[in-house]
Amino acid sequence: MSWSVTAIGKPEAVRQKLTEEFEKVKHLKGIEDILKMRVADLVDVALRDYSGKQHAVQVIASGSASSYAAGTVDESKTQNLSLEIKQVYGFCDEIKVGH
Repeated sequence: MSWSVTAIGKPEAVRQKLTEEFEKVKHLKGIEDILKMRVADLVDVALRDYSGKQHAVQVIASGSASSYAAGTVDESKTQNLSLEIKQVYGFCDEIKVGH
């Protein structure tokens, strides 16, 4: 199975949106769900550090797992995780008219 979440905007809005997005990813089981929730925790902690700042941030997180020969003694699992959190410069969220 695989999952992914992404959001861009002010840190608090991104944090709230991703909390909702991580909650929507319900089809995972076992270690994959545990890893997804750990990534969600990491994102939450990282975005709290940006709290109150005026710049925008972008978060892209994804994960996947696959098994080969599932249910056998030789079962092999592969886990892939990706997390990117970056500041976005030049982000405009309002237009000011006048002098």
